[in-house]
Parts: sequence; structure tokens; C-alpha cells
Amino acid sequence: MSRLFLYNYDFEFELAGLPHEPVQGRKPWYFLNRQALLLWPLLSEGDALAVYQIPPDEVTGPLKERLGFLPQWVLVQGKETNRIGLDLLGQQAQLAEFELIPWGWSPSLEQLAGAPPSLMAARGNSKLFGHQLRPPEFAPQAAIIDEVDLLEDMLNQARADWGPLLVKHPWGSSGRLSERLEGPASAKQLERWALWINECGGLLVEKRMELSAEWSLQYDLAPTGPRLIGVTRLYTDSNGAHRANALGQQPSEAIKPMLSGAEAMVRIFWSEGFRGPLGLDVLESAGRFFLGEVNLRLTMGRLALEWGRALGIAGRLEVGSQEGSSGAQLINRVSTPDGSKIWWTYFYPN
Repeated sequence: MSRLFLYNYDFEFELAGLPHEPVQGRKPWYFLNRQALLLWPLLSEGDALAVYQIPPDEVTGPLKERLGFLPQWVLVQGKETNRIGLDLLGQQAQLAEFELIPWGWSPSLEQLAGAPPSLMAARGNSKLFGHQLRPPEFAPQAAIIDEVDLLEDMLNQARADWGPLLVKHPWGSSGRLSERLEGPASAKQLERWALWINECGGLLVEKRMELSAEWSLQYDLAPTGPRLIGVTRLYTDSNGAHRANALGQQPSEAIKPMLSGAEAMVRIFWSEGFRGPLGLDVLESAGRFFLGEVNLRLTMGRLALEWGRALGIAGRLEVGSQEGSSGAQLINRVSTPDGSKIWWTYFYPN
């Protein structure tokens, strides 16, 4: 059976209960819905990608030469929203011939696949669950707040003990649904965070560390057991949004003790029945390494590893709004309909 890959980057925001809404006028989702080409090196000949627009030949031609095949394109025909699973519901008969491989599982993807509702994805990607599994000796200073009545007092105490904080929703990615707190929380912040607690069972408050580097461990939770695939250097902006992953860089030897803690943590996920890709963020601060967030899904770090393997070079996978330099491999280009904004994705060789 051929596989159909879906770039449902929104899935954690769906788990978080953010609104289902049309893409028109919402630029981030317009661009993200057109990033499916990033999944190409995960495919084999005969597999398919779900796309909102057929990519231009000037992009796919050189990639076909490098990767050796062109994916099948499955054009999403429903009204475009931030939920590709729902956009494809009218095409279920057409999709019956495929095994669905999403960026991450969510209720709308389970509905599209005809699978019964499951809490596995929500639990596995919850920052609360992940924090509870972090070995204390490798965990940042953090606490779960699950009672609204204690919210303000616990935030004040954490700020007094640890300094500046990050307040995190149980779900969310690339810095979204994570907020900085440096002084007393405002009434609006407390109201918003109380809603997180009431709707999702809690939030995570974490010391905001000065980081010297971020890393990404990539695992495959195979039926035979978890397997470490590789390590990439992770680059984010000041808000925690993803910018790039680099191959060919290695953390210092000081990371080795933490790797045993990471393996033990990943093995718990595997023993509970989780299968597929898993990314584990690692934070480097003042010469020490800490276990960050667990991502029970595909990640940009995994894609960087796959692109490096497919292209046969070490380098850096970078998503942004700047045209690449000579020697970089163009992976994707997305333009707004009026051409006023372009997102580029390049693989820069070392």
C-alpha cells in the first residue's frame, strides 16, 4: 500500500483547542499549508504528498534529479483551513488506497483515517506528561500548576525563587502558546492562564535559562524498540520559533550522562505503546545539559537529518524569508498570491 504524507503542522494547536478557521488572510497558515515538500525525503517512489497547490517545476525539477523520483500529488480540494484533515474529508474514498502518515496525529487526522478517537497523541505531546517523565537531575527548574486558586501565588513564588519564567500551555510548538513572565502577572495573563488550567488540566511554569545552545535528539520508536537516529543543532529566535537545524555539529562530552536519562525517558514512551518519530529537545546552559520538551511527531530536526541523508551532504536546513546563497539547495518556495511575501527553505552545505 502506498503512503500519503500530510504536513499538518497545526496538530498541536488543534490539541490545544485553538479555533478551526479558514486560511484566507491568515498568512502563517497559508505558508505552512504549502510546506509539504519538506517531507519529500521521507517518501519512497510511489508515495504521495497532500498539497494545496502543485509545486512549481523550477523547484521540483532539481529535487527530482537529486532524490530520484517525484511524489504523487494529492490535491486538497476542500475549502482551505488550518485543519488539513478536515479539508480532506470529502476525499475519503480517494484516500482509502493510502496509509496516512501525518506530521502528528490529532482528532481530525483520526477522523480522516476512520480511526476511533484516541488520547494517545494528546497525552504523548503534553508538556505536563513530558515534564513528569524527565529525570529530576536533568530537568530544568519547573512546576505544574493545576489549580486556579494557587496560580498567582505559585507564579510569584517561582519568580522569587528562579527569576524570569516561561509559562507554557500543555500543547503548542515553535514558541507559540508559551509566554515569558519577568514581573507580576497582569490580570489578563492570569485570566488566560486560568483558562488553560480549566480547559486542559494545568500549565507548566519553567525557569527561563540563558542558553548557550539548543540541540535536538531524534528517535524512532520502532516495534523492536526505540532507536536514536541522530543529533542536530537547533536554532530558534528570541520567541522560541524555529529557524534552522544543522548537521555536523556535536555537543560536548558533558552531554553523555544526560543521554542515559533521555534513553530511559524515551523507553517509557515506547513501553506505553507509542510508535513512530519522537524528537527530544536538549537545552545547554552554563556547561550543563537539560532535557527539554518531548515531541511525539515529526520535527524539523528529523527532516534535517533526512535531507542531509538524501542529498548526501552535511549542512543546515533553514526556513525563512531570505533568498539563499550560491551552493544552497532550494527545497521549497512559497509566495503569497500577490507576490508580496515569499518564504524560502534551503539546505545550506557546510
